[in-house]
Amino acid sequence: MEGNHFSSRIADITATANIIPQRRVSFSSTCISDEWTPLLKPNIKSHGKSKTNDSSSLQLHRPSVSLVPVRSTPVRRVSLRNESFREEGYFGTKFSKRQIFALVSMLLLYFADFAILSIMEPFFPLEAEAKGVSPAINGLVFSVYSFVIVVMSPVYSKCIPIVNPRTLYLVGISLNVFSNICFGMIQFINEQSVFIVVSFGLRVFGALGAACYLTVIYAVVPALFPTCMNLINGLLEAAVGIGMCIGPVLGVGLYSLGGFSLPFFVLGTFMLFTVPICWFTFPKDVQPSIQDTPKGVSNVLSKPGVVLSYLVLACVSFSESTLFPTFQPHLDDIGLSIDLIGWIYFLLNATYTIASPLVGLAVDRFQAPECFMIAGLSIMTISLFFLGHSPLLPNISPEMMIYQDIISVCLLGLACALCIIPTFAAMLKHTKEEGEPIDLGTAAVCSGLWSASYAIGEMTGPLYAGLMSEYFSFGTLTTFTALVPLLLIVILIMFLFIRFSKKMKARAQIFTATPYKTI
Repeated sequence: MEGNHFSSRIADITATANIIPQRRVSFSSTCISDEWTPLLKPNIKSHGKSKTNDSSSLQLHRPSVSLVPVRSTPVRRVSLRNESFREEGYFGTKFSKRQIFALVSMLLLYFADFAILSIMEPFFPLEAEAKGVSPAINGLVFSVYSFVIVVMSPVYSKCIPIVNPRTLYLVGISLNVFSNICFGMIQFINEQSVFIVVSFGLRVFGALGAACYLTVIYAVVPALFPTCMNLINGLLEAAVGIGMCIGPVLGVGLYSLGGFSLPFFVLGTFMLFTVPICWFTFPKDVQPSIQDTPKGVSNVLSKPGVVLSYLVLACVSFSESTLFPTFQPHLDDIGLSIDLIGWIYFLLNATYTIASPLVGLAVDRFQAPECFMIAGLSIMTISLFFLGHSPLLPNISPEMMIYQDIISVCLLGLACALCIIPTFAAMLKHTKEEGEPIDLGTAAVCSGLWSASYAIGEMTGPLYAGLMSEYFSFGTLTTFTALVPLLLIVILIMFLFIRFSKKMKARAQIFTATPYKTI
């Protein structure tokens, strides 16, 4: 009797609830950062025909029907290996030998390149002055380097999906090595006009090579290190900072031993040794495929999030480069010696070097690049406001101004790391969200525009600073400069608010359209 009663009870419940057999509908989902969207095809699993004896799947309820929305679990996997975009947490993962060798060669290349760039600033003006070259021409020799990178980086980005990236990479390094070694021999040119022409020509050749391999590196990093792209970018920027720190110190020592040519010969030869290393360590599997078609620059720049990332990068390089022609005279005015001035510049580069990999680690961990940018821009605004002591602040003694400048310089180095490191990953993220396939072609265009954006700020900053310094004090100059990151903070917050509102509306629509399961 009990068995018959039990069977009839189950039949009543089943008939009343009309769930023969019970089906559970669950949606897979994909996620980039904090967004998810359900796939088109639901994954339907029939529990009525399950072959396993799972006691938890058989539950007795009173005859009732309740509707519960099925929760969708976001899957944090994005892959970028030419055709796919993968992004997953890298804690607990290990780099392969191929990744380690490629990373080491890139770090050596970055160190050598920026070490050579850093020794030109203190030595070339002295040599140019000895040849009778005016300061205006001297400034143009420096500016043409950034101008060529601005023009050529997008051009190289169009070539990467067509030409073998490895070939472009090695050709760029070779051009840069050739120009740097030859630049050390311009001291033997006595004719002023020939000296100027050769200086311009070698700087153009060096910029052609630098734009080439910098564009290739940032294009292949997402494919080679899909799980920790921001960390790798942080390590590369740390190599930049180390080169900028060690380069002047090493250059001064070599200059005292062998004059103008020796620093360029030694560092150029060191960079030459990286060519065979880069030849063997460049990933052979990162090759253009049929799907990797060249992308239009205008197509990438049509996305607001991408444009904002470029503006942040240009703002950082612009704000930092305004200090190149003006900061050293300001420190002279408050009575600092040459040695102390060198240490203050060292603090700026050292802070950036230490902070860069840590910021990359944090960005990969929290997946919120815009938040890091806003934090960096806020710190930059404060540091520029206090650097040189804004005229809006109460007057302080020169001794207090020295300490204030030291703290401001350290904050500026931290702010640069917070703003620069997340930009490239943010560009790819916004490009993906707008429906653009993330392949080698898209990454190449983003890489070329990244290099061009930084070079634009680096080119316009000294021009702006030189013009403003003729009419205003250093403190007034930095106060006006602080308005640039402040304006970007407002724009970024408005962008995030609009984006958040659209996201909430989209999620509400998905929630209302999600099928319900019957219990």
